[in-house]
Amino acid sequence: MEFKQHILMEQKEYFADRVNNILTAIHELLSAKKQMGAKQMVKSTETIANQIRKVLHTSWPRSEHKYLRVLQKCGVALMKAIDEKGDLPETFNSVRVELEKLSHKLRVPVNKLGTDSDDTPKRPEPKPPGESPEQLPPHQPQVSPETINQQIAG
Repeated sequence: MEFKQHILMEQKEYFADRVNNILTAIHELLSAKKQMGAKQMVKSTETIANQIRKVLHTSWPRSEHKYLRVLQKCGVALMKAIDEKGDLPETFNSVRVELEKLSHKLRVPVNKLGTDSDDTPKRPEPKPPGESPEQLPPHQPQVSPETINQQIAG
């Protein structure tokens, strides 16, 4: 029974990862929309819609089907905005909100940042007060190339 739970959790994390990839693409598109022309924005929107289409056509367990409907609505909204020459940035914002809600419902973190206790770097131990500091080499002034040329020529 434990292996079956592991497989189900792995599928849920994979699904959440795919949703988060789409959400990241939407965020990148929203941040770069001022630098994009209309054709480039439409092309990027079609790419995101194709990502959604790939997720929808993948085989998922029944427990994920309710989330697929949200993805389908987002994909349809994006393509409808392109076909009807609607307001793409406004559509992006609404799709972003829906995908963020979906990501929150999946309860899988978008990223797994953090460090383990084993990965923390160890600080060097301070020197005992009785020891003298390390001897540094004496400071040598830098000589300019003109000075060297004058010494060679002279």
